[in-house]
Amino acid sequence: MMKQGFGSRFRLCAWAEGLGRVAVIVLAGLMAGCGTLGGGLSQDTPPDVLRAKVQERALARWQAIIDGDVDRAYNDYVSPASKNTLTLAGFRDRTRGAGVTYRRIEPGTVECQGASCTVNLFLWYDHRQIRGMRTPVEETWILDNGQAWYVWRG
Repeated sequence: MMKQGFGSRFRLCAWAEGLGRVAVIVLAGLMAGCGTLGGGLSQDTPPDVLRAKVQERALARWQAIIDGDVDRAYNDYVSPASKNTLTLAGFRDRTRGAGVTYRRIEPGTVECQGASCTVNLFLWYDHRQIRGMRTPVEETWILDNGQAWYVWRG
């Protein structure tokens, strides 16, 4: 049987305290890294990272529309400037095309120049008379306030 005395508990507590300090330092470093790496997009963002983030948002916006969540597609992805000229109700009316059911979105290319990006995607949809249509879609996205935003061209 092992005898536990004050000394062994003290060493264990000191070891745990040291481990806690290391964890706090690592956590602080991770949080600081998230603020710089995963934070705002800008013209200084590496091109491959910028293209990937813009494409991710473009696909997510279309997925929201496909899922029927037009409010999220508008609120989370439409640029603030576009919202000045297009209301949510107007966006809903224009997004829900008569006789069209959006089915799937596929990635294409993204090209950025300055604070503007051109996103090319492929949209699959059903029309009331023709099913399984695939059409290219070209969108403009801008960088504003650390985020990529869809520019409405109605």
